[in-house]
Parts: sequence; structure tokens; C-alpha cells
Amino acid sequence: MFEHSLIDGRLTHLPNTEPEKPALLLDLGGVLADIANPAEQMQLNISNEEFWSIWLTSANVKAFEVADIDERTFCSRMAMEFGLSHDEFNVDRFRQWTITLFPQTENVIRWLAPRYHLYLLSNTNTTHWDQVTSTTDAFTRFRQNYLSFEIGLSKPSAGIYDYVVNDINRPASDILFLDDSATNVKAALDAGLRSRLTLGIDHVREIAENELRNMIAG
Repeated sequence: MFEHSLIDGRLTHLPNTEPEKPALLLDLGGVLADIANPAEQMQLNISNEEFWSIWLTSANVKAFEVADIDERTFCSRMAMEFGLSHDEFNVDRFRQWTITLFPQTENVIRWLAPRYHLYLLSNTNTTHWDQVTSTTDAFTRFRQNYLSFEIGLSKPSAGIYDYVVNDINRPASDILFLDDSATNVKAALDAGLRSRLTLGIDHVREIAENELRNMIAG
């Protein structure tokens, strides 16, 4: 970026010495959006604890989130994993699980945008991404949204962090990554990013404010 200056009647270009804004890479579910009670929302005959214990370790979830299988195939396979009939878990039931932003998320994003270059990194699927973006334009404030189903990579694989760092084109240590998964946070640290375990949107604001305060203190 350059600034203009008039010297001896001539328009010249001077380098803009203003420091580049820090890079903030954010997770979606559990950080910006509420994903708390899927089994209840879908009226499944299992507890939320049982749901998450299967979901977080399922190869079918991973395949769906990197677009290796379609939604119908995914739901058919997950019905078997959950031990449910296809009437109990199917595409219609899956779509009852709505991902919504926390009430203060849009306000916090508006606060962050002038202070940080914002990026999103999410393991998600087309169904949930379409749900979220149909009700908000908040993600237009992000320089890039890295979605697992678009880039074919998912957390916590080392490859996804390398992909993001190369695309942002800044040293990994310049990027602050906030995620609600300790596994993802550790993987990001191993890849050289600065990473913090973050639980909810209020925690995002707190960490971001502290980061800026520490930068000013030098």
C-alpha cells in the first residue's frame, strides 16, 4: 500500500508504514456458533453425550465434511453408527440440527473487523454452512473462509494448517487461531500457529482484547 504526497508540485508515492493488522483465524462451531444440543434438536433416542462420542470419532463424519460422500449416504451410514433406524435418523432429521450464531457474535465480529484480518477455519458441511449464511452476512467481513468441504481437508490434520498458512501468506507465528477443541489447538501449535482453546464468543472478545493490549505493550 502507498500514500500520496505532493513534493515540488509532483505527485509521489510514499510507502505506507502503518503496520499490517494481526491475523485472527477463528473456528465456527463452539466459538462463533452454538452447536450444543444436536441430539435434542433432532429428537434422537440417544443422549447428547452419546451423540458427540460417536460424531467426533466417526470416519463418516470426516468423509462428509470433506465432501467425499453426499448427504444422503452420510445419513444412511450415521443411522447405523448411532444404532438407529433410517426413520429415526435421515436427511430430514439431520437438517433439524440448526447451527446458529451466538447472540453477540455479529457485534463481536463488527468490533474485530477494523482491528484484525479475519479468517474462518471450520470442519463443516454444505447443509450447516448454508443454514448459517442464510441468516447473516457476518462472514463477508472475513478475508477468507476456509471450509473443509470446499478445500478437501479437515482439522486436526497438519495439511489443513499448512494450507491456510500458505494461503494467508504470513509466517505461522503471526496467526492467532481460536478453537474449542483441545486436539485442534494442539495440532495448530505443532504447525507453528499461536493457538488458544476458546469457549464461546465472549471468550473470543476477551482473548482478542488481551492480544491487542500485549501488542501495544510491546
